[in-house]
Amino acid sequence: MPPTSHIAPHEATFALGDHIHIRYTVENCLGAWPGDNQYNGPLGYSSPDPHLQPMDQFGKSRWVDVGSGGDQDVEFCTKASHDWVSVEPASGRIKGDGTSDTRVHISIDWSKAEGDEITVIFASTDKAPPMTVTIPLLHRRVPPDFHGAVTGDGYVALEAVHHQSTSDITDGGIQHYWAQIPYYGRTHSSMSIFPVLEKRLPVGSRPTMQYRFFAFDSGEFDLIFHIGPSLNYVLGDKLAFGYQVDDGDILEVEPIPSAPLGDLPHDWETVVANEIREVRRKITLGEGSVHTLTVYGITSGVNIERVMIDFGGMAARGHSYLGPPESVIV
Repeated sequence: MPPTSHIAPHEATFALGDHIHIRYTVENCLGAWPGDNQYNGPLGYSSPDPHLQPMDQFGKSRWVDVGSGGDQDVEFCTKASHDWVSVEPASGRIKGDGTSDTRVHISIDWSKAEGDEITVIFASTDKAPPMTVTIPLLHRRVPPDFHGAVTGDGYVALEAVHHQSTSDITDGGIQHYWAQIPYYGRTHSSMSIFPVLEKRLPVGSRPTMQYRFFAFDSGEFDLIFHIGPSLNYVLGDKLAFGYQVDDGDILEVEPIPSAPLGDLPHDWETVVANEIREVRRKITLGEGSVHTLTVYGITSGVNIERVMIDFGGMAARGHSYLGPPESVIV
């Protein structure tokens, strides 16, 4: 037999030279405190207290999980560095059997926020030393007359239906338009062009959706589309859509790989298992803070569920399987 280990679920954790009965795990980290864990930070073992990802007023709250680290019940409490920092719940009782493990959310009243960082101290009634969580602050502002999505936590994420405008096109006496398919989507719905025809709309005769967003950074970033699983069902042609950033070139996307007649694309099993096809493209944003993404309908059968732009926050925060929460729209 290979080497085996026995796990005692109700045995106190031995860390820092003592037995403790509480365990803190923080957002976006594999480590746990208190403890001597190789995942607790860049120093590996014996790393300092955790620093979470920066917060801004257009992002989400941060969290710390407070759980059982032994076989005894233990109480915990918190102390924030400022009265405009909300910790919920601020205290509680953790049972030794793990049935009352608690997620603590840290949020901020941004109308009163000041300074570059906040701290929250977690303390308990066992022998565990207090843990201090530090969170940097980013103070962001947008013009009062701006309407659209705002970058928060280093990304823009929008359900496809939450566009700012659409345009219909009449071609050959037929009106082509984007319309929502309710409940078709992993997180909300999808947008697709109608009527469903076996034709590729020519340049200048393509319905559009426009998304306005406010970016705090310039440079090269990932533009991400989540589209529903589909196949190139028109013989001799491919499904396609287009996109344009600000006044840049209109670029066509044929998201489904080619396959011999009668076969499936090489990634079909993965796409179906995930119920999504992810399409990534690089885009370059200039110094201007307000941008417009225009999506063009070219063929039927493309169901766009989400539109996202990663400014580095999506990868850094390690979002879940369904992707990040939707951005703030003002």
